[in-house]
Amino acid sequence: MASAVDGINSLVLERFELCDPQIRFQEALQGLTLYPIAAGEGVPIYYMFRDSRKKGASVWKEKGIRYDITVIPPQVLQGEYIKTIGHFHPHKNDQETYSEYYEVLQGKALFLFQKNTPDQDVEEVVFVYAESGEKVFVPSNYGHVTINPGDETLIICNLVETHFTSDYTAIQEKQGAAYFCVKEGKGETFIPNPNYKNLVIPKIYQASQWPGPIPATTGKDLYDLFLEAPDRFEFLK
Repeated sequence: MASAVDGINSLVLERFELCDPQIRFQEALQGLTLYPIAAGEGVPIYYMFRDSRKKGASVWKEKGIRYDITVIPPQVLQGEYIKTIGHFHPHKNDQETYSEYYEVLQGKALFLFQKNTPDQDVEEVVFVYAESGEKVFVPSNYGHVTINPGDETLIICNLVETHFTSDYTAIQEKQGAAYFCVKEGKGETFIPNPNYKNLVIPKIYQASQWPGPIPATTGKDLYDLFLEAPDRFEFLK
């Protein structure tokens, strides 16, 4: 637990009530990386603080929206930048899955978004780079993986519908997302996952280029934007 808290700057600690984290251990990434990694049993790789709130902020519960914080310390495993295991969202109706909103609180993030065909091959891949203070929207019908391609601890938050459960099946069955992000010199390169039949060329964006349903507001974070006008976030439900 101490290692997770050490990676969070004092501002985050002061502003939020943090529950005990859900911890992802290295063995959770086995079978999901470009090259095999050791089981690393009991070795934590990232931490998820679910339903984190400022004191007295009951509106989150009333509106059915959850605010999570994820801490991803920097690491390279067999040449690949550390990442979350990746998932898709469940359907909220016949046509759409739930969407999600992210913001980088510290560090540099690389978001991989992936849309699949009905038979769960890949149809589209998008990479979005984001730095501290930038917000990134995950549209309906996209799975996603978060990568830390930097040298400092990455801290991100997300807004999401309270009750849904992430679906890890599609990515696990293909042994990872459609691309792996591998360290190359001072940067990174993207290696396609051979378990997908379709080879699609990824689209690459900066966060400022990636559209979202709420215009970016300088100096205001997602938490405050939600509290100012929670009904603007009804699209998450």
